[in-house]
Amino acid sequence: MKSIKILHCADFHLDAPLVNLDKNKAAIRREELIEGFGRILFLAKDENVDFVFISGDLFDGRRVGSHTIDFIKKSIEELDGIPVILAAGNHDCLLGNVHYSQTKWPSNFYIFTGSMERIDFPEKNCCIYGRSFNNPYAEEGYLRDFKVEDDDRINIMVMHGDILKNSKYNPITIEEIGDSGLDYLALGHIHKFSGIQKVKSTSWAYPGTPEGIGFDETGEKGVIIGEIFKNHVQLDFKKTCKRQYRQVVADITDLTTYDEIVNKISESFDDESQNNFYRVLLNGFISGDFIINTEVLWHKLKEDTYDLKIYNDRLFDMSGQEDENTLVQVFMNHIKSEIEKSDDNERDILNRAFMLGLYAMKGQEIGFDEDT
Repeated sequence: MKSIKILHCADFHLDAPLVNLDKNKAAIRREELIEGFGRILFLAKDENVDFVFISGDLFDGRRVGSHTIDFIKKSIEELDGIPVILAAGNHDCLLGNVHYSQTKWPSNFYIFTGSMERIDFPEKNCCIYGRSFNNPYAEEGYLRDFKVEDDDRINIMVMHGDILKNSKYNPITIEEIGDSGLDYLALGHIHKFSGIQKVKSTSWAYPGTPEGIGFDETGEKGVIIGEIFKNHVQLDFKKTCKRQYRQVVADITDLTTYDEIVNKISESFDDESQNNFYRVLLNGFISGDFIINTEVLWHKLKEDTYDLKIYNDRLFDMSGQEDENTLVQVFMNHIKSEIEKSDDNERDILNRAFMLGLYAMKGQEIGFDEDT
């Protein structure tokens, strides 16, 4: 059976305030996000796709600049008729969103309403279903009891939602996906690429956001592109981001000069560090004689990144008085004694136990991911 070629994207969050950046960089970054939308539609045209799917949160909220609307309209018009199909999400929900309801959009731009709809493209032998968020919350699962109406066609759904049972953002279950009869469920809401998943004959995926906008969105960002067949897909993730957010941990134990610390941090930067946002967490055990000023480090490293933040709240002073009878000092003395007589493998484990123990006693968050 003939396939259809699609580009699936979501979660642009255009015109987001970007409060984590200074005023000038926030303005620059907002414009980069808008330009990114244009690059993605150019990619769709260049790849000769049949459809572009936007699975919600095109805008970050109701306040959207006229410049942004004009750019989106122009970009869609330049697709020469390729359908762009959008299901609004929780951030750009239909309630009070005059940009969706009152803008004169190009004829190839389709916006689903707040009820389940179906658009037929008989020349492509496909049906595309979708439903927009009416309100910022959707505790009712839109996929509940859904079943495609024509099994002989390629059936796709475009929707914003959360694969989490008790979510307030259109909860979806794996069982509902498998029972839907869809060939592909194009989801939005999660800002990280999910991989191409499959339940029974239904494939589904989150593309993630095309551009990160904070340190909770680290790494490569992009879109999904490829072909959908009856009962199977050939889809791939394609990087589209101009910049990446990256977080690195630099263990500066036993380092005694700023130059040593700078060299240690620099080892964590990649070849494109000047284009990227970096958050550096200084980690390890130091002597109280060396009081580290992060502003000095920032000044030495600022030219190596697009934007840099350095934090030293994971450093622990090892120069305390060993005869102090406090819980923290007793714990430190015991672990230090064990570290001194341990081998390399045991030392790594003890160092980690030491750090986590001090985090707990200092009331700091304890992390178990790869970076902590």
